[in-house]
Amino acid sequence: MMPRVQEQQGNSREDRGTQEPRRAVVERTTRRSWEEVVTDIPAALGEVRVDSLAQMELSAWLERMGHPVPFRFHVTEFCRASCAARALCLRPELAYVTPCRLVVRGSDEGVTVGVLLPSAAAGLVLRPDDEALPSLLPLVRVMDQVSERLVDRLAEGPHPATKD
Repeated sequence: MMPRVQEQQGNSREDRGTQEPRRAVVERTTRRSWEEVVTDIPAALGEVRVDSLAQMELSAWLERMGHPVPFRFHVTEFCRASCAARALCLRPELAYVTPCRLVVRGSDEGVTVGVLLPSAAAGLVLRPDDEALPSLLPLVRVMDQVSERLVDRLAEGPHPATKD
């Protein structure tokens, strides 16, 4: 399991006690088609108030390079500019794991939507005793929540508009 930015200092199994291990990736399987999910990404990003920096069909690129894979992969890099700017000012090393990446994976078995949680990504470059953690934790929590909402929204599809 990858380290994560956490409030707790202890990372050993004894320190965690009986707590469940923290997740690094949030994935949801959906009954929606690959095309529905990928086409819906811009609307879903807008609903959770993040912007897309780049999108690519990773599987198509791999095939062009002569390395086909048995899955379809669509990767979208996304970011909330205000959170990213504040985090990068505190720790420029976070540029190694910014922006976040949403992955839509399709196969004969179905479509999966997922994201590496920002707290897990940040844990790759930050130390548990980093003095910037108290300032970074609120930003990471917000982006973890945003990432989970984005995955849920894409897996479930658009919610019908409610009438007053």
